[in-house]
This record gives sequence, structure tokens and C-alpha cells, in this order.
Amino acid sequence: MAPVVEKKILGAAGAGEALDITSVEEEGQNLWSSILSEVSTRSRSKLPSGRNILVFGEDGSGKTTLMAKLQGADHNKKGRGLEYLYLNVHDEDRDDQTRCNVWILDGDLYHKGLLKFAVSADSLKETIAIFVADMSRPWTIMESLQKWASVLREHVDKLKVQPEEMREMEQKCKCNKQL
Repeated sequence: MAPVVEKKILGAAGAGEALDITSVEEEGQNLWSSILSEVSTRSRSKLPSGRNILVFGEDGSGKTTLMAKLQGADHNKKGRGLEYLYLNVHDEDRDDQTRCNVWILDGDLYHKGLLKFAVSADSLKETIAIFVADMSRPWTIMESLQKWASVLREHVDKLKVQPEEMREMEQKCKCNKQL
């Protein structure tokens, strides 16, 4: 067994005060332990990443404008095909930030084949669909919602998601509707 050596250093006042180095080292260890503990706790409470938003709606219904407003930007250009952007999501309570992917499908049905680039079988669980309706033409809302819901259903059916997994996702949607 190695001999124990007590280390002492002289304090600022000189020879009259001696500080125990062991206690200084312990305080340093406690500080580092505290910092590491805080960092590991923060990383565990991190906001989820890899979430997706799919936005559907007719031409001119305001899909791109809505997402630009959520970004805090002014936007007045028309989208084409399948637009991609992201939203920075900040949780001020936890001082945490993440990104949410946003895919905006053009209002022309011709572009529905592009959904394969936005949503895969793996990312479906992490995806929410938003249907935007043109309130200046309220008589078209139901027809529009049905059209875009069928486009989404058609795409999901092509993904070949396992039936158990699909039932689980559908059940989760039903539970969220009841809240």
C-alpha cells in the first residue's frame, strides 16, 4: 500500500494559514460532477428531432404562407411541386431547441407522386398532416378535404406498413382526437 501524503499550501496571509489541497480537489471534483450531471440530464430531456409536417391544400389556399408565418417570416411567393423548409422549435422552459421538417405539396394533383420523397414507412410515425382550406371559398372546403385525405391515404397504402403498426398509429390518432 502506498503511503498517504498530506499536502498543504500556504494561504494568502502567509505561514499562519494552511489550506488542505485534498479539500480543494474535492470541491473541483464536485463542480465537475455537477456540470456533467446537468449536461447528461439536459441531453436526456432533449426535444424530439426528426418530426415531419405534411401540408396539403388547393392552389392559393395559403399553405406556404401559413408555414412562413410559423417561421416568423413574410412570404408571398407561390410554391411549386414539393417544397421543403424547416421550423425551429424552441422550448423556453427547458432552454432546448430542435428542428421540424415541413413538406408542402403543391395544390396540383400532378405532384402527388413526390410524396415518396417526404414520407417513408419509417418516418410515417413521426409525421403529422395539415390540411389547409381556402376560407374565401367555403363551399369547396369539404370537397378539398376529401380530395387531399384520399391523396394521403393512397400514399400511406403504398408504403406497405405492417398492419399491426398501422393499427397502433390509427389508435394513437383516435386517442389524440379525444383529448
